[in-house]
Amino acid sequence: MKNLFIKNILPAAAIAFLSIACEDPERGENKPLTAPALRFDSVGAVKTGSFTVYGNITSSGGLLVQGRGVLYSETSETPGFKDLIKAATGDGIGIMTAALNGLKPRTTYRFRLFARNWMDTTYSDVFTYFSAPTTPALSAAVIIDSTRRDSIVVESQLTSNGGETIFDRGFVISRVNNPAINTKPGEINFVAIDSDSSLNTFRAVVRNFVPQTRYFIRPYARNRGGIGYGTTVSILSKP
Repeated sequence: MKNLFIKNILPAAAIAFLSIACEDPERGENKPLTAPALRFDSVGAVKTGSFTVYGNITSSGGLLVQGRGVLYSETSETPGFKDLIKAATGDGIGIMTAALNGLKPRTTYRFRLFARNWMDTTYSDVFTYFSAPTTPALSAAVIIDSTRRDSIVVESQLTSNGGETIFDRGFVISRVNNPAINTKPGEINFVAIDSDSSLNTFRAVVRNFVPQTRYFIRPYARNRGGIGYGTTVSILSKP
């Protein structure tokens, strides 16, 4: 009788205890326990070597969600836990996000979301994503003519187009060091020139300097992968 109690009653009690311990506080009364439910929403924050997957856990299944994330691979048709795994942020039901980093450029990746509770693991459909190319590379900015009072001629070279078409290129000018296209409005200006994708030298005339002011000039080029920058040069405008 004792052995029968240990064999049958104790496991059942342990299961009941685990179910109660893992129960989601949001579970409604008399609802059966199930695996989580989820959906894929979108891909965003695309950069060279990374993108972010957005999803939503629509039901916890009545139990606490103990794991969530994205399975992805460049070789597997159906990514699993033997492939690459990225844990997702989020708590309970609602939005989940996972940033996939360290990706090869111009490579097809397959991915699917997962969520698990004590009952089971749920997977989304498999989705395909073609990773962004590398951003352009440029040489340092060089000032080749600073003889005029209110303008200079600056030059750079496109050393790599990242294997993609160049949308635009030119120079970012600011009173802030290492300016970027997203520098605050009012603190930046930029000169865009032709969008030639060939690896060659390009130059521009930068005008309308305030006298006796330090300016920073940085070459840039943009392709589908994003914006690449060269090294900044600085100049103090004439009195």
